[in-house]
Amino acid sequence: MKNILLASNSDAIFDLDYTIVGKAKDKVKWAYITTAGDDVPSRDYLERTEARLKELAWDYEEMDITGKTGDEVYNMLKGKDAIFMQGGNTFYLLKQALACNFSKVLKRLLSEGKFYAGTSAGSYLLCPNIDMMDWTEDTKFNRHGVSDLTALGIVPLQVVCHMNRKEDIYDKIKKQADKSPYDVELLNDGQAILVEDDKVTLLET
Repeated sequence: MKNILLASNSDAIFDLDYTIVGKAKDKVKWAYITTAGDDVPSRDYLERTEARLKELAWDYEEMDITGKTGDEVYNMLKGKDAIFMQGGNTFYLLKQALACNFSKVLKRLLSEGKFYAGTSAGSYLLCPNIDMMDWTEDTKFNRHGVSDLTALGIVPLQVVCHMNRKEDIYDKIKKQADKSPYDVELLNDGQAILVEDDKVTLLET
């Protein structure tokens, strides 16, 4: 069973109305994965997110998948109810996810009823590819040698995050989205796509 939230930013994770394994999102055990933030110009957003996690008294453990095997990642996550994959450098996150076969790990966890919530890079990771990175100004990120933009393909659609910050290039992004062989959801901060098996719902604060 798929139970996935693809969000534009962390506010959506905190503020949207959804439940996880029959519980409110502040009543579950979260794995907070910050791998994508290991290679970004500023970690301010990570500090803001952690401050919010503490303010809301969420039960979370910060984790990193870099340098770990698939078995190690599975064992880290199996005791949690939900995974919060933070945003950052999408290329770096994809490289690390492929290195630990995160696709296989996540499919197993989803089949066990775990919930996945991604923001920005954490959302892009589950798409069929990360082509959307070349639709925007985000190509400033270090690609870490990633030339094949095939992603995990856990969901059959693409998302483009932070659209409210990209008004000046909206037309460019829309033209690229119209060419995509996949359905594309353009998300403002505060919005997310909830994927429950084959059902896709737009949520917004």
